[in-house]
Amino acid sequence: MPHTRIEVIGKTVQGRDLQLVTVTNFDQPDAGKKTVWLQARQHAWEAGTSHVMEGALLFATSDDPLARQLREKVVFQFVPMMDPDGCANGQVRFNANGYDVNRHWNEVDLRRKEWLQRMPEIWYVKKALLGCVDSGRKIDLMLNLHNTESAEFMDTQAGDEPVLARFRQFESNLMERTTFDPTQKVAVRNAPGNTTNSLYEKRQIPVLLMEQRIGFSQKLGRDPTAGDRLDFGRQLIAAMAETVLAKE
Repeated sequence: MPHTRIEVIGKTVQGRDLQLVTVTNFDQPDAGKKTVWLQARQHAWEAGTSHVMEGALLFATSDDPLARQLREKVVFQFVPMMDPDGCANGQVRFNANGYDVNRHWNEVDLRRKEWLQRMPEIWYVKKALLGCVDSGRKIDLMLNLHNTESAEFMDTQAGDEPVLARFRQFESNLMERTTFDPTQKVAVRNAPGNTTNSLYEKRQIPVLLMEQRIGFSQKLGRDPTAGDRLDFGRQLIAAMAETVLAKE
């Protein structure tokens, strides 16, 4: 597709591809566009995040009039699967070396080879993220998808009021337009300080961790299905884009 680029940005411990998918109108210069970043499956068992990611990708690459309009103004970046080894091997939480790839983000130093050997998943994705920022293209909103048993919420390490105001508006839009039904308002957490959220403290990348429940949904009146996750993914990525476009 002319508006989609798929790059292999690195290899996992067991040699599987780590992919970065970029979707935008490549005929328009990136200067002046907003950038949103969505990633899934840091924990292999959280399969619902893959359905959300699929829905987001299907929308962003579609001929839907809103998707076409957003591609003119937004660069969408997706890491569809952070732990391909864990997913392929039926693991729960850790990469093939036994490390949790939702931790250690503050520790992984791109200048030190041992981190590449232990956690290439974090190393390569962090390199891509920082490369984006260092190239002069600001990441306006980043979302890290997760599942949990019965809770549903978003949290962050960003404490600046303008960023928090953007997050609160994003949450409000999701609550109004989607099945997202948080058990608490956007929370600012400093511990643990080693998740992807730590990118805000280090490089001012506005990151949210989103937990979605796998259990009974009050809004749906039943347990969510794969189809519900696909629908949510379409709504989610549109809401991310519209939030960053509206913030100024």
